[in-house]
Amino acid sequence: LSASSCPGFFLLTDSFCLMQPPSPSADCGPLPNISHAEPQGDTKEQQSFSVGSTVTFSCVPGYTKRPFLSDTIQCLTNSRWSSLPEFCGRSCPRPPSVKFALLSPEDQRQNFYAVNTTVRYICHPSHENTTDQPPTSTCLDNLTWTEVPELCQMISCPPPPAIAHGQHSGNSSQEFVFGSITTYTCEPGLELVGQDTLLCTTDSGDNEGVKCVSDCRAGGGNLEGIYVACPTTARQ
Repeated sequence: LSASSCPGFFLLTDSFCLMQPPSPSADCGPLPNISHAEPQGDTKEQQSFSVGSTVTFSCVPGYTKRPFLSDTIQCLTNSRWSSLPEFCGRSCPRPPSVKFALLSPEDQRQNFYAVNTTVRYICHPSHENTTDQPPTSTCLDNLTWTEVPELCQMISCPPPPAIAHGQHSGNSSQEFVFGSITTYTCEPGLELVGQDTLLCTTDSGDNEGVKCVSDCRAGGGNLEGIYVACPTTARQ
């Protein structure tokens, strides 16, 4: 006899075949211990899991799931559990809110803040940081955040420039802050040349081109050093 002559049997001798004993069903036994995590559902006390079974774990209180790490194990065909990285860690809560500032875009996207993580804040468009110290906060070992200095101050502009024979809507004691609008007007008989309004922004110009000149329709001529030669047709 040959082995091929004994399908489903052991070849014991050249003359005899013995029945092959059935293979024990494959399983993975009880769940492994996962650091700072517990299995979900009622699987914790289960003693046997068939091949292909999957079990998902959750972090215990005080720990948070690390992003991009798996929290699920599977019973493999070799009757062993798949490996699982240590996916639970200690994380600070979401960083504190700060007046006139927002978390940087990259820090806003995070959902796990490990100890010693430092986040950065950016001033609102209407505010600016006038110091060399960046507004930041760091996650401490006790899972609290360091205090964030209030370094974002409202943007302010210098007073609008004065113009001869004209005035603007502001006053000498007024603070011209971000978003303030100032309007220029001229004395009667004069015409405004240039931009008649100024807006306080991060890149406000000085509006040097604005001035009051003689209105040709009123006859033109000299006015304390200001002279505009008016065409004859403009006086008609």
